Amino acid sequence: LQGEVEGSFRYGPVGLGIRGSLKGVALEARYQQEGLGWTELAGRVNLLALRGEGTLRHASPYGEGEVVWAFEGSRYRGEGRFRSLRYLEQEGPLRLEGEGTRAEVSWEAPLALLARYDGAWHLSAQGEGKVEGMALRLDLSWGPEGYRGRLWAEGHGLLLKGEGEGPLHLTLKGKDLPGEVAAEATLKDLFLSGRAQYRLGLGQAWLEAQGSFQAGWPGLPRGQPLGHLEGQGSLLGNGEVLPFRFAYRYRGGPLGVEALSLVGEAEGFRLRLAEGHLVLDLDRDLAPFGLPVRVKAEADGPWQEALQVSLERPEGRLSGKAWLWPLGAELLGEVLGEK
Repeated sequence: LQGEVEGSFRYGPVGLGIRGSLKGVALEARYQQEGLGWTELAGRVNLLALRGEGTLRHASPYGEGEVVWAFEGSRYRGEGRFRSLRYLEQEGPLRLEGEGTRAEVSWEAPLALLARYDGAWHLSAQGEGKVEGMALRLDLSWGPEGYRGRLWAEGHGLLLKGEGEGPLHLTLKGKDLPGEVAAEATLKDLFLSGRAQYRLGLGQAWLEAQGSFQAGWPGLPRGQPLGHLEGQGSLLGNGEVLPFRFAYRYRGGPLGVEALSLVGEAEGFRLRLAEGHLVLDLDRDLAPFGLPVRVKAEADGPWQEALQVSLERPEGRLSGKAWLWPLGAELLGEVLGEK
């Protein structure tokens, strides 16, 4: 077969150009997207002999690297280096080798990562690294048999440990935080479930909450949330309790108050929050909770709107409006004869 071919193609962020004959086609391809950087492939391919070689380069705010690639028939390979610039910041050799649909790619960095496909996926991580202030130490693999190995992560007042023998069993503890948190969970394939509890000191009062949670990935039955947290808690004072129940159902996209529901009821206290609509009726002396003041608050509308609030003490009274986010208040009144 004789003849030359030359052409170019562009669609959105993808550009492709070819030039040459079937025995030697020069190939250039480029992908560029704002925020994702660019990826460029260049090489020369002999279509009659089914072999070729070239380079693949990438640069973005997340990482940069270069791989020299080659293929012959159904076999292919690549060698180069990659440096990540966000989250897990590290650098090391990058290797690819495969035949047909069977492939293995490895990144030999301080936290070494490997992915292999041989009809099923096998993933592994081994070594140490750091992600957003969290120190990591892993010797963990995942495949058709489940999880095998261990993981350890610590930072921001949290300590996470995991051990896999099929499912991955996780424990989380946090003390150097506003409050204390503890959780136990099991990760089976890509489905996480467990229980957690939280405790926060507020002067003479305590805020306590406990509940169960689960999280999965796309592929769950239609209508089922990707993440679900529900439980109960209470604000504890000197012989007084304000109980509440909560639930959060995450269905994808940005986190929002609209996915949160709250219900609480006690003497002088009624709370309802659902789909972003807040109903609050509070008329309580908060002295048992460490605040020597009687608070009256009312709301019935979107949670972002102002609450009608009054604060009463023997010395005087203040009333006005308050907002939950951003937290603020505008109060007027008379205290000790002063306005």
